[in-house]
Amino acid sequence: MTELRDMLKLMADFQADKLSATAFSERYTRLWKKLIQEQDKAIERQPAVSQTLQELREMNQNGEITPDRYAQRVQEQYALLQDISIAPGSKVSEILDHVFVIVDAYRDDTDDTSSSYKTAHDLHETVYEALKDLKAD
Repeated sequence: MTELRDMLKLMADFQADKLSATAFSERYTRLWKKLIQEQDKAIERQPAVSQTLQELREMNQNGEITPDRYAQRVQEQYALLQDISIAPGSKVSEILDHVFVIVDAYRDDTDDTSSSYKTAHDLHETVYEALKDLKAD
């Protein structure tokens, strides 16, 4: 199972300048993908949850359910998952997902401030905020 402590240690090491932004990005991406695989497998192990999530996605796509009700029902299904270290949709998962979005947008050679790519400075700011938010949780 993906351990939150591995991700926290990696983020703390990056904040302490023990890793370059590139090394952090590569390692974080591997851990995040492992987390997503774990979440997907947990859903697969519970066919009723998997089926309900698929039905909810279809209802959402067809406009048969409000966005708020959809989100609520999805969270109810995620709460049923067993043997998972970080539940999808949880506050912790959302924070880690946000870090991944910034990591994914990071480019080592970005000097253009008008670019949509993220810099090492952006990564540091995001990781700092994520660690602060995770400690508050």
